[in-house]
Amino acid sequence: MKKIIITLIAVLLLSVPVVNAEQVESVYTVESYIHYLENEGAIETLNQFKNLKAEDQEKFLEYINNPAMMFDTSDSNIEIVEKTITKDIKSEKSAFALASGTRTIEHVKELDILGLNVLKYKVEGTYDYNSSGATKAVSATGVVLRNLNPMVQTELTSVNGAGRGVVNIGNGIYTAKVSFDYEIGPLNGLDVQIGTYYMTVTGDEDGKISGSFWRS
Repeated sequence: MKKIIITLIAVLLLSVPVVNAEQVESVYTVESYIHYLENEGAIETLNQFKNLKAEDQEKFLEYINNPAMMFDTSDSNIEIVEKTITKDIKSEKSAFALASGTRTIEHVKELDILGLNVLKYKVEGTYDYNSSGATKAVSATGVVLRNLNPMVQTELTSVNGAGRGVVNIGNGIYTAKVSFDYEIGPLNGLDVQIGTYYMTVTGDEDGKISGSFWRS
């Protein structure tokens, strides 16, 4: 039995990413994906999908049914969008005191297919700072803001405790790092992990310095 399960997992790993155009219709069709979006309450994406040309709807579904294709950055149909946000948490302080306070920074990564946003991840970190830089790490977390691919499951990986990320202060710079699992399935009751995605955000006394996102 154990040998059969291992063989089945191997077959899934080899076969799922190579669904062709003919197989798409037997997985998620235009009609079934519309039904899925309706159930998810994703009205904006639903309207955008309906407004695509018929051939573009079929092309879009090739990516939905082939999750491994979705992160091919060389594909002109795939667009990766990054957004950054810096928030200050105000506190009362003397006009003569050093500039200081608590700051929350975010790095958001979106994946669009043919102009439709399918995946959206966020890493968020909070830290104390003064005029010399970040002084204390307060918290870090990651959130899956959107996943409109019913063929995959993706969630924040537990790092140093559920829902928490790795935080670090060095040379006045705050760094938060979180990770997300990315799995195909369930197919026949099995989930097959095809990757882990990592996000970081860094900041100092002036706010966000940079953010990054990659897969391993």
